[in-house]
Amino acid sequence: MLKGLHFHLSLWYGKLMKKILHMTGHRATFSPGYYALKLNPDILLQLEKPKHLFGVTGTNGKTTSSHFIADVLKDKGMEHIHNSYGSNTLEGIVSTLMDHSSWTGKLPYEYGVFEIDERSSPHVYRAMTPEFLLVTNLFRDSYKRNAHAEFIFDLIDGHLPKETTLILNADDLISSRLGRDNRHVTFGIDPLEGEEHLPQNNVVDIENCPVCDHLLRKDFVRYHHIGRFACENCGYANLPRDYAITRIDSANHTCTLSHRGVDWTFTLPSKNIVDLYNLVSSVALLHEAGFSMEELQDSFSMIKVIESRYKEERCGKIDVALLMAKAINPIASSRSFDYIKRQTGRIAVILGNTEIKAGGLNEENIAWLYDIDFHFLNQENIVQFITLGKRHKDVDVRLLLAGVDPKKITSFGTFSPDIAYAIDYENVDKIFILNDTDNIPEMMQVREKVVELAKEAQREN
Repeated sequence: MLKGLHFHLSLWYGKLMKKILHMTGHRATFSPGYYALKLNPDILLQLEKPKHLFGVTGTNGKTTSSHFIADVLKDKGMEHIHNSYGSNTLEGIVSTLMDHSSWTGKLPYEYGVFEIDERSSPHVYRAMTPEFLLVTNLFRDSYKRNAHAEFIFDLIDGHLPKETTLILNADDLISSRLGRDNRHVTFGIDPLEGEEHLPQNNVVDIENCPVCDHLLRKDFVRYHHIGRFACENCGYANLPRDYAITRIDSANHTCTLSHRGVDWTFTLPSKNIVDLYNLVSSVALLHEAGFSMEELQDSFSMIKVIESRYKEERCGKIDVALLMAKAINPIASSRSFDYIKRQTGRIAVILGNTEIKAGGLNEENIAWLYDIDFHFLNQENIVQFITLGKRHKDVDVRLLLAGVDPKKITSFGTFSPDIAYAIDYENVDKIFILNDTDNIPEMMQVREKVVELAKEAQREN
């Protein structure tokens, strides 16, 4: 494509803005792309793209899955770009491409991994065609942006490039129906030994058959609408799994991944079931892209979930874990609550998954709190709750409505590390610190203080 002065002026403007913002201590992951698009709305179409373009979209799991894929490419010595610390919107993708382009617009990278916001689909896929697009799942999300899963489905489905191979979740009856004209590869997880069937979730985004609207038969429900279903009226059912996790060996921290009748052993990335989906989906994409299963086994033996999503540390006899539970996203928070529910020992929970920027344009309808499965936390062994931020009273009310004893609740209107002093370290075995995507630095500071005090408490004993 012939690139004229208009393209180069917008590229130079974006790159200069990035340098200036870096000098002033900003990450500059959104603004350079935003202003470059103001100057040149077609800049994404005109920017060079990597030869092999991998996209990751969906409601939950985008960041972890895209990091898994990028970590494998790094481990294999593949030159690649990744919007790892940037916005996943149109503006962030433009910023990433400009940042890695030369001043003449050349992009010397073979691979690109892009986390893509679902709402940006109409703009992104008009200008770039992923070779593979992994869709993790589709759930209801922020009330302001994408509270209805079918609305997001239509946004993605109506703009998918037909040349893109889709990596789809066979256990999700919503996202697995995307791109009927595209090539499909599916992934999922078999019912695992000892796994709970039909959990009591507040949110279930699909109950009726998407073809004939009759009530679906629930053969196995892992959580929300993730599982195996069938319609007894028209015969519609989940797609078969091309890549499936069939077994977990908790003692050896491994799982069995089956593909075309052959079993492969992979190291578990974490103890959370959602990261098994991130693992199997990433393996599916990378294997379809040409990496051998032996290569992937080797790489994933060293890959961990990024620390802003999960970080655990043993402090004497107390386990301290930072766990992502995105604000205004009821499914992400419910998955984290479900993980905590399954833990043993005396537990303290710091609920930092509220809106640090509450107010003005960032104000959100608090109904999302009532979609979350707070009842998972109403357990005898969870002995302490600490609520934080401007919305702490709303969270207090939600805990009380879930049946939590008010004597267990301590509230703070800030995200100060000093809240760590409120924990009764003498009477807890595990501390879970829940963070949002917008307060990672603040909650990391809280975590550091909690770790410090937990270690001090152990030394005094």
